[in-house]
Amino acid sequence: MDCRNAEAKIDSYIGHRLSLREIEEFLEHVQSCPSCYDELETHFIVDRVIHQLDHEKDTDHYNYQKLLQEDIHNSLEYVHNEKKKRSLRGFAKILGWLILSGLVLALIVLIYQNGGGLI
Repeated sequence: MDCRNAEAKIDSYIGHRLSLREIEEFLEHVQSCPSCYDELETHFIVDRVIHQLDHEKDTDHYNYQKLLQEDIHNSLEYVHNEKKKRSLRGFAKILGWLILSGLVLALIVLIYQNGGGLI
């Protein structure tokens, strides 16, 4: 991802509107690009301050840089967990097909051993 694409996705990242792949690519870029990270930090702070003002919360006691780091950490953890879930679902599907295939094969063997009939 280049800087132009990353900057275009900042508001979508903050608003949680990126796909799993987009989150991963976006965070990979902003973690390695100080300019894009600074842009993300600025948008993130503005978004949080506006949100807190809308809800009449005091904005003086927040460490926005720390909140952004926690948000990035949580997003990376989310990506990692979702990838793990997808891998497990894929494994479960394969295992299911293997079990089904084994049952069908066992049924065919049983039919063959009984001379073509089930009983």
